[in-house]
Amino acid sequence: MDTQIQELKNLMDELAIIISARHGEELLQKAMKKREEAIDHYLRVEKDASQLVRELLQMEESVAQKVLDLEEEKQNGFLELRKIEEELKQSQQQNLEQVTELKLLQRELEELEKIEEDTAKMEEEVDEDTLVVIPSTKYLAHIFHKVTNIIWDYDSDPSVVKGIHFGKDITQPINIDATKHSESFICDYLWNLVSTDW
Repeated sequence: MDTQIQELKNLMDELAIIISARHGEELLQKAMKKREEAIDHYLRVEKDASQLVRELLQMEESVAQKVLDLEEEKQNGFLELRKIEEELKQSQQQNLEQVTELKLLQRELEELEKIEEDTAKMEEEVDEDTLVVIPSTKYLAHIFHKVTNIIWDYDSDPSVVKGIHFGKDITQPINIDATKHSESFICDYLWNLVSTDW
């Protein structure tokens, strides 16, 4: 632009020389006035163009900043979406694990209920058997006492055969260590206490 102004100035100067040589001072003043007007006009246009360029640069900068802000928002949104997807995946995994654990617990509960049911049935059967067996056991113990006249000490150590024999003439304690004597010896000893008189 400066070269164009310089060329215009040079052209005006040459015109001024030509005009001053031929037509006089009046034409020279008109030319000088026109020259000044042209320069003023050119300077105004240059100033306006500079202002427009500055405004365009500001607009470009503003648009570029908005684009950067939008890109950052997009990136943040993408990262947030990724985070939500990851949380959702973890939540689904935890839910699946909880459902699996719940199924296992339900299965264990069903097994425990079945065991409890079976146990209750067995207890009923044992109670029925006990009602039948206990009287017969008591009866047998009563008969053995009548035949042998021995009252057993059931609270003694299992390795000791202990009780009292009520014989015809004498009451005799029984205290035999089963670890030191054979079963046949113990059996023979006890049968010898039984009276053969009926």
